[in-house]
Amino acid sequence: MRAIIGFAPPRKRTLHGWASLDTRFAQTLQWDSVLAERAWYFLDSAATTLYPTLADAQARRRGRVLPAHQFEIRILERKNAWLRVRLRWPVDVCDYSEAPTQTGEFWVRYLDERGRPLMFYPSRGC
Repeated sequence: MRAIIGFAPPRKRTLHGWASLDTRFAQTLQWDSVLAERAWYFLDSAATTLYPTLADAQARRRGRVLPAHQFEIRILERKNAWLRVRLRWPVDVCDYSEAPTQTGEFWVRYLDERGRPLMFYPSRGC
């Protein structure tokens, strides 16, 4: 399989290479599915809008801004480029104390119109 194996500075030119799809040593993943299962953070929190229903999200109506706190995300459902999430805030994801928090369920867009991610997940824990 020919694939993008990295990006070279300064203009992030793509580097292509060949990889074997021998299932004894490699597996293929649908990255949008993996991202939808593991998303923890928004790439641009200031531009993220929360919607009460999927219909509102698709019509871009009745949106509200993301809370200006650290928050915890639990993925509940995925529909195309949208995720239904349960947010809990304010939280420190590395502190497990029982401080008072608020929760809410919302729809958020996790992929842009071109299929690029609007969210990410860390490669390591706390």
